[in-house]
Amino acid sequence: MLPLSIAATDDRAPRILCLGAHADDIEIGCGGTILRLAAAHPELDVHWVVLSGDERRANEARCAASMFLAGVMRPNFTARSFPDGFFPYIGDEIKAFFEELKSDPLIVGTMAAANAGSLMPNNPEMARFWTVMLAALQNITQGRETPKEGLDRAVKRIKGAE
Repeated sequence: MLPLSIAATDDRAPRILCLGAHADDIEIGCGGTILRLAAAHPELDVHWVVLSGDERRANEARCAASMFLAGVMRPNFTARSFPDGFFPYIGDEIKAFFEELKSDPLIVGTMAAANAGSLMPNNPEMARFWTVMLAALQNITQGRETPKEGLDRAVKRIKGAE
């Protein structure tokens, strides 16, 4: 695993912008990193943004964000309802929303850090992991399992024990 560190300055807490196209993208894509950073930096200022989904999916995302950010001092959640599957056709609307985000001084530094980073590669061998984690996160956010139960079961499934 590559090390990741963030630093606060005297005048502000570390900031993180989490962007997900769908309600579970942030949790699946970087949930472990977020949990790790939240544990190490409870003073975090986190802006959790989900771009698509109906009210039910927005509530799932809000619930997941509240669990992932339970120990964070400044969580912020935004859900939009851009139609899933139409992003290439509504680029102007999404770009306008990004401009709103970009005008927020709390997000400017996060965007600069994102531009300096590198993308996670698309690895076909991770398909089993993502499938298992999706099921676990859905069970957790819908109250069918506690986070510990869901993640313990996911580990067993990933290792092939279940």
